[in-house]
Amino acid sequence: MKTKKRKMNILCLLAAFFALTAILACTPAAYAVDQNPHNVVIGREIELKHGKIGILWTRGGGTEDVEWFTPEDVPVQGVTRQCHVDDWIYVMFRAENGYVIKGKYIYAYSEELDGGRRLLNDDWGDRYEGDIVVPSDIEDFDFYITIDAAFKPETGKREIVVGSREPLSHGKVIIKSNTGTPLAEFTQKGDCLANEGASYRVSFIADEGYELDEKEIVFYSFDDGEDTEADLIYDSETDCYTFTVPTDRTDDYEIAINASFRKIPTHSVTVHGGTADKASAAEGESVTITADEPEEGMRFKEWTGADGLTFTSGGPTDAEATFTMPAQAVAVTATYEPAAPEFTTHQLILSGQIGMHFYMSIPEGMTGGTMTFTVGTGDSSRTATAAGTLQSDGRYKFTCYVNSVEM
Repeated sequence: MKTKKRKMNILCLLAAFFALTAILACTPAAYAVDQNPHNVVIGREIELKHGKIGILWTRGGGTEDVEWFTPEDVPVQGVTRQCHVDDWIYVMFRAENGYVIKGKYIYAYSEELDGGRRLLNDDWGDRYEGDIVVPSDIEDFDFYITIDAAFKPETGKREIVVGSREPLSHGKVIIKSNTGTPLAEFTQKGDCLANEGASYRVSFIADEGYELDEKEIVFYSFDDGEDTEADLIYDSETDCYTFTVPTDRTDDYEIAINASFRKIPTHSVTVHGGTADKASAAEGESVTITADEPEEGMRFKEWTGADGLTFTSGGPTDAEATFTMPAQAVAVTATYEPAAPEFTTHQLILSGQIGMHFYMSIPEGMTGGTMTFTVGTGDSSRTATAAGTLQSDGRYKFTCYVNSVEM
């Protein structure tokens, strides 16, 4: 009896196993879909800007359960979450201050669908939030859902977009109101709002060693309207351009500001027998050249090759001089000549024996010496020789008395 019961139990288990296998074999797709999550990508098709997207993933959840996605949270390629077939998802779109919702798009993407996708929120109408259910009729294991939103300036405002063609490099763009109040500053790319009918000042500031190459301020139309360049008024005192936002345009457009900066050409500075404070300089820069110390018994004479240079300090005969760089390379040479005593001053002697003290600076390498005084010419000339005496200030004093030459 025990053997028969054991055989019957084994037969029952085998029958149950084969029955379960048959059931699973009849529904492979449903079973596989239930076990394979699908991607939900937020901000995949449209870059999320000037608004946010909130998602409640569980039915019956509260506001504290909403997951918000902001431009700071969502990279260009989007943020991915996961869902399953028949999941309930509640989606909310919110614009930031000064903007309104332009479009809201929730799509399921699959090769099985006409056109490759299906709009899941087509029954929302003008509502900016609502629920969707993850489709269960798509057998493609790889189908995914995208949630995107586009925002635009509210009525009476337009968007200024800087670096729309290419991010700024080696410079920046500063935007101010017509009264000079700072509005925004951009070093790469970005945007800000402008009021229709208002005027704005735009400054293009190049980095050191660079200059503005090209610029444009264009009203770029997204509709069939014409792209037009803004009428610019340049103010040389503030080095800025002023434009006014139109009030008579009804098309959807943005104000595109683009600029490129180029490296300022420089020219070489070559100094023989001295140094310069820079090896190369751009036209208009100041360059200071300094001659090397002269050898013993020599003194600086002049700079050769300096013809045509405009000096702002010193000149061609000064050992240190500053000039304005021309639009070409400069090469100068310091030249020297034998040093000679230099007369500095004299002093009249009125007490005792009348005469005159003469003071001279003697070049390094020369010491003492005598000074010969000559009065008259030819046979009637008379001379007197005086030895120099070193003074405490380094000069030499030579004295000539009146009766020495019968002055």
